[in-house]
Amino acid sequence: MNRLACFALLLASCTPFETEEETGERYYRDARARLESGGDPEKARALLDEAIELDPSRADFYVARAMTGRVLHRTQEAEADYTLAISILKRGSAKADLAMAHLNRGVSRAESSRMAEAEEDFAETVRLMPTWVEAYLIRAQWRRRAGRPREADEDLARARESGSAMADTYFNAGVRELNLGRLEEAERLFAFAADLEPAHVRAWMALARCAMERGRYASASESLGRALALQPQSADLHYQRANAYRAQERWEEAFADSIAALDRDPRNPLHFVLRGVIYRQYLKDPENAERDFTQALELDPGLPEAFLERGILYHGMRLLNDAERDLRQSLSRHATPEGVVALGRVLRDKGEYDKAADAYRRALEIYSDPVVQKTLKDELERTLQAKDSDR
Repeated sequence: MNRLACFALLLASCTPFETEEETGERYYRDARARLESGGDPEKARALLDEAIELDPSRADFYVARAMTGRVLHRTQEAEADYTLAISILKRGSAKADLAMAHLNRGVSRAESSRMAEAEEDFAETVRLMPTWVEAYLIRAQWRRRAGRPREADEDLARARESGSAMADTYFNAGVRELNLGRLEEAERLFAFAADLEPAHVRAWMALARCAMERGRYASASESLGRALALQPQSADLHYQRANAYRAQERWEEAFADSIAALDRDPRNPLHFVLRGVIYRQYLKDPENAERDFTQALELDPGLPEAFLERGILYHGMRLLNDAERDLRQSLSRHATPEGVVALGRVLRDKGEYDKAADAYRRALEIYSDPVVQKTLKDELERTLQAKDSDR
């Protein structure tokens, strides 16, 4: 063996090998990073399985694996992991860690509609950490869902005793989660802010925004109602609630809010657009609808929403050339699937089947949302069928 080979072998023998505990820690950190970045929970779970096999004495490994169980809706597996973590933590770990494990197991049990067992965990949580604000807020939410409002109010009172000043902290944390696209976590934090400070208008508005994005329109209108009770002169809040009511087809309430928004801010063109939509869809009043869309365009000559809605109105009035003109104006300013569908329908009714089909095909290359894709494919098929039957 030459001298260089001997030196390389000597260096290799001095290189420290990773222990099983260190490997387990690396798997754990990798799994946590995957979970926190929204990665594949199955892959994170596989890493945690390996970590636990290498070092079964780590409570935090079981807690992390329980998180994957909840993400994957395997509540029984999650609860089992929390139970294992609790059994390890009871051997002398910090109270805060044990309380957190009990709280998480309580939530897991509550999610499985086992409220009596969840209450046991919640009680142990506040026994261990009697001033932990978030524990009271979480228990209050679950008690409210279980139809126990008096006990929920008691929890909120305890939370406010020591945590009312934390409302903005929760709100700001919610904003950060929202900016990261973690809508569910953001909504949870905004709810904490509103619970701690019922007069927190921004928290109610943020809750409404989360609810709208998740398609929970009744919840959105309720949150906006709470905000409006605090700021009844807000044109924007009336406008937002009108949209939430419109999504629920609660037309009379939507119309009243659209008028209230205009009364408070008659220079906002979007307020005219919304009222025009209600005139068109609910009141079947094309004259007033056209007037509102035109008024919106006088206030903002480039407003794509006004062109879109007026184009749809003109299509319904069989003014096909006017409809095409407005819809092309809308799409040139802000291309949307709704605009493409509306224009394609106009072109189909004009007998310009190839133009309509081309518009749908181009849109299919752009929009990846499955619901949008299905709508575009359905419209494309109808167009091609209409072309065949018109031959």
